[in-house]
Amino acid sequence: MTILPRRILIVCLICSATHTVSCFANTLSVEVNTITGLVQMQNSTGADVTGFDLYTISSVAESLNVAGWMSIEQQDIPGFPPGNGTGNGWEELGGTSDENLTEAYLLGSSTFTDGMVIWFGLAYDTEIGAQDLEFTYRAGGQVTNGTVSYVVPEPTTQALGGLLVVLAIMIRKMSK
Repeated sequence: MTILPRRILIVCLICSATHTVSCFANTLSVEVNTITGLVQMQNSTGADVTGFDLYTISSVAESLNVAGWMSIEQQDIPGFPPGNGTGNGWEELGGTSDENLTEAYLLGSSTFTDGMVIWFGLAYDTEIGAQDLEFTYRAGGQVTNGTVSYVVPEPTTQALGGLLVVLAIMIRKMSK
């Protein structure tokens, strides 16, 4: 297995009509809210990522929160079927802990469309707060280092994020 180096290309396009700037990175990314612990994976590459079948988020300092993690397997995401333990869909892999969150689709893959966001719930331990997360994923048979960013939201966004957390917890409890 070859892991690509952390070379990130960011392309920005400026629209002359609206004077807006759109930027695209060439890798998938993980965004961590350092206040709420909400974690999301997003595709802002400007293109669909095909053959997506594995991701790992890791932390040497154990700053992940496996108890608050909402894996792809636990969610109802179109095109990302949950598995049944045979590799026929997205499944949490063994060894998942506060050091390592890993999921794979062993017998198939999904397309991570441009602009798509997958929420992982409260997967970051804000009490530890170590900003040491590493994110790798496999798409098209190629393992790539993704980017990780840490955000501190403004108060209004923070309140909305809190409501989303409560909603996510309620939905998770109702689905059990």
